[in-house]
Amino acid sequence: MRRLFAALLLVIGWSSPVHARGASSTAILIEGRYEITGTQPDGDSVHFCPTRVEDWKLLRGRAVKPNKRGCHQLRLEGIDALETHYAPKPRPGALGVMRQPLDLARAASAQLLKRLGFAHVERRGETVREARPPRVSGYILAETTDRYGRPLAFVFQGEHPGNTGDRLPLDQAYTASVNHQLLAGGLVYPAFYSSLPDGVRRAMVRDVERARAGRRGIWSKDRSSVGFDVPERADELRERAYIAPKLFRRLADYVAARGTALDGFASFLAERRGDRVFVVSEGRERPFAALVATEGQVVRLLKPLEDLVFLDD
Repeated sequence: MRRLFAALLLVIGWSSPVHARGASSTAILIEGRYEITGTQPDGDSVHFCPTRVEDWKLLRGRAVKPNKRGCHQLRLEGIDALETHYAPKPRPGALGVMRQPLDLARAASAQLLKRLGFAHVERRGETVREARPPRVSGYILAETTDRYGRPLAFVFQGEHPGNTGDRLPLDQAYTASVNHQLLAGGLVYPAFYSSLPDGVRRAMVRDVERARAGRRGIWSKDRSSVGFDVPERADELRERAYIAPKLFRRLADYVAARGTALDGFASFLAERRGDRVFVVSEGRERPFAALVATEGQVVRLLKPLEDLVFLDD
């Protein structure tokens, strides 16, 4: 009966209180340029410099603190790329910087930069040493920042006929965004937060479903739902963890604190009271811990990622 009720809510277009709390169907246009030399862009983040540094003040949330050139790292809204440099919490020194397999992580980053207009990128490690051209024009659509002061943005290449400060409908602009291109290409996972308008979320869900059906990119290797066998050696995670980055980050935190044996992973997740999730198909809020199953050394998600809306960062 509960499943039938949830299905009826979805059919009639019901939106949860999560989305009603402030996720606007429009976003603010900010024009500027992308500059990446000396930064570490990955598949879901890149540095952006607005035409005027004061344009950052148009966004709600924690204040943006730009560098000397007025630039700041963006977090691309609605997507999550495989981690290339994650410091586990609360013991970042225990394992050093952790990462996921680099083949698809770097493919996502390369595609992001190519779509923005960078023809050549040379790195030392993860840091960009040289980019050609050194900067490219572009614009973002954003509404707010995350708790680290990073704008949550849909990113676009080139010029826009509008003006900075204009409000534009996100559902119409979405398919021109790099966010869409990465998700549709299977290069990133979905990561929906309550800042995401429901109409755009639905379009992103369709992108995920098509990419998974076509086994594009990460969907040819993903183990998030079928089960990931956690290796005894923590360093092997770097080459084997084709799982949702959200799950990987929690797993890396756990391994850094307690080791690779998963007998305490469920309680570890339950202790993280900030991990609240709205499950769209059920029409209710649940803790993230309730959506993760462990059997021996195998961990898996009980719901597809596109069915989840995270209420906290």
